[in-house]
Amino acid sequence: MLGSVCVFFFFQAEDGIRDAQESRGLGDVYKRQYQRRVRGRVRAMSSSQLVVTAVACLTLGALFSVAFQSRTGADADRFLMLEHQIALMKNGASTSVQNAEVAPDNPVPSQKLKRAGPTSTPQDPKLIAENAALKQELEDARHEIRMSRESSGASTQSWFVKKGQLHTIVAVSGAFAEDGSLKLPTGTNEIWLDIGINAWKTAPKAIKKDFPYMDSPAGQGVFYIGFEPLVEKWAYHVGAAVKGSDFVPLGGLQLGREGCGSVPPVKGVARGTMFPMAVGNFKNQMAEFHVSSIDGCSSLNQQRSTEDLASKGWSTTETGNAVNKGCGNTKELRRVPTISLESILTGWLRGREVEFAHIDVQGAELSVLQSAGASIKQLRRFMIEVPNPDCATLTKGAPSCEEIFSELGVLGFEPEDGVHWNGSRPWKLKRGFSCSAVPWKAWNSQCEFDILFVRKDIK
Repeated sequence: MLGSVCVFFFFQAEDGIRDAQESRGLGDVYKRQYQRRVRGRVRAMSSSQLVVTAVACLTLGALFSVAFQSRTGADADRFLMLEHQIALMKNGASTSVQNAEVAPDNPVPSQKLKRAGPTSTPQDPKLIAENAALKQELEDARHEIRMSRESSGASTQSWFVKKGQLHTIVAVSGAFAEDGSLKLPTGTNEIWLDIGINAWKTAPKAIKKDFPYMDSPAGQGVFYIGFEPLVEKWAYHVGAAVKGSDFVPLGGLQLGREGCGSVPPVKGVARGTMFPMAVGNFKNQMAEFHVSSIDGCSSLNQQRSTEDLASKGWSTTETGNAVNKGCGNTKELRRVPTISLESILTGWLRGREVEFAHIDVQGAELSVLQSAGASIKQLRRFMIEVPNPDCATLTKGAPSCEEIFSELGVLGFEPEDGVHWNGSRPWKLKRGFSCSAVPWKAWNSQCEFDILFVRKDIK
């Protein structure tokens, strides 16, 4: 190797590689090979179909990194095809290779490859069906790549269809600085987070603060940040600020209008904002959101069946019966954007403390909190729903009361009190109480309870 010069030699055997469509050059050949050989279980070509590659470069990964960054749009996609092909050759291009992996310096996540023997031909109906499925997987992957590049301006694609659902990129807030942080109003000294809003925005009544408090002298520095992945509910809330054809700042949110206007609205629309996103431990990727008949029971977790809920505690009260009928079973699956709590606390808020967080995500509360990582110490207090040990959890895979209390203790929090749905705290539980001390039967369903947690160092 001389300096940074790399030399590649490609020898392409013709036998069996071409199809009825006229080739558009070497890149087209590699593109079609990628569809057949890279994703999922792939059948091997015969020896006469193999591409023999000689690579005179010891820093191939570094070269690819630089070259990929200099390409955008369709060119980058074609380059990815070539890169995968070369990665395969580096790992051994023969039918005897099993479970080869794409090189770790590849910018696309590696896929394990298991190659079957050369027993099928391109005319094999089974192979044709497999290749069609692989082609669809490839197209899905390319869409994801384009969407991930959109934030850096590397792609102009703004929509795509997947699993019968139209996905678009739309601007939902104009309140961000160039460094990605959220631009808070001057004088902001207290932040409230509301995660999993559905139709009801939540103020921290449990700590004697509500939306009218924001108009009081003491509450002038409060800023509210909400998250609701159901777009119709998100639109319901942001639409409350719209009056006729009046201009409303992008992301403007009217606070205090719960239900039929029973709570006086907070003055102005600059006291809070809301995002059509789910918060969870999904590495800021798209995730499947399980929507139930009562969509307030929707969750990133999968719903239990109506029968399962009814047989395990959710049938002893009128509310419990309504829940097992309306919240059991998934009505619809939606792909929604997610964000980790760590991204909110460290990226958007740049390490600022959060006075109060309300998290109501139907069994995924602990996952939301764990997605904060070390930045969880920025939370002072939060309120979550905790399941009664005598009932089934509302969604599958949700942790038990004991598991929640134990994990939050490790993370530096302890239960402060139980909270009535109207925000009062009539039970006056002793700080640090256990699951057995929760007055479960005092809750309308008897299967859940709102618990206020506080950081242990806060007195």
